Amino acid sequence: MMNLPALAQQTVRGIVTDTETSAPVNLAHIINKVTGGLSITGYRGEFELTAAPGDLLAIVKDGYFTRNITIPDSVGLLRISISQKPPPPRDDS
Repeated sequence: MMNLPALAQQTVRGIVTDTETSAPVNLAHIINKVTGGLSITGYRGEFELTAAPGDLLAIVKDGYFTRNITIPDSVGLLRISISQKPPPPRDDS
């Protein structure tokens, strides 16, 4: 039987919040750019996804800047805040 590497895939849990309001962000897409895995946050901003330390996650949500994070070696609950994009300029012409 082969020994699994120390950096094996594991279930990573986290919560996505708004940088300014600290409110949970629902329907944000959490994409593991290494494995292609996907999770979508619930109404409390919570998600879970299979990932290994060193994997790159992209947090994508309409109206927000995309944020990329690398899974640390020791993973507790990931707390990720994302920033809203400024509203588009109004066309007053």
